[in-house]
Amino acid sequence: MCSIRAMGKRYIINLTGAERAGLEAMTSRSRISALKQQRARVLLKADDGLTDEEIAEAVGVSRATAENVRKRCALEGIEAALDRKRQERPSRMAKLDGTAEARLVQLACSTPPDGRARWTLSLLGDKLVELKIVDTVSITTVHRVLKKNALKPWRVERFCIPPAENAPFVCAMEDVLEVYHRPYDSRFPQVCICLLYTSPSPRD
Repeated sequence: MCSIRAMGKRYIINLTGAERAGLEAMTSRSRISALKQQRARVLLKADDGLTDEEIAEAVGVSRATAENVRKRCALEGIEAALDRKRQERPSRMAKLDGTAEARLVQLACSTPPDGRARWTLSLLGDKLVELKIVDTVSITTVHRVLKKNALKPWRVERFCIPPAENAPFVCAMEDVLEVYHRPYDSRFPQVCICLLYTSPSPRD
């Protein structure tokens, strides 16, 4: 086991030379899952003495994820921290409802915080919690919502909503969300119609 010292609510990671070498090798193996590599990098950064905020920024996870990986390592060991199954923590993987997803998309399309060139997944997750839209959200959930909407604010600069039209768009969006929040009534079913536009081919 790695040498870990608990101090109050904090869990200090002190890896042995062999443990650190094993984790470093794991991060470069193609056969290791991306999630396991990510957790290995969290432990390595924690061993370097970085704070949870610094680990989140360096690895691309939320602050809560960095803290949870350290805590699991302290309580259950390295293997448990690396191999934690998704079904063992359902509260951390809770899905966002339609309103929360819309707010997340709105945030991703807005101006990033002062001092930041663009939004990151961890920043978006922390902002949702700060605005009390959700109590907690995993970086995986944030990524899933952005991927579903084809948004990559950390890679591509774009305006999803023209700045001059932000207010009208949000107003219309809230009207649509109100409809989806209506109680179910079998006499008046709600029907969602999605219209897709494709550019004409040269032959057309």
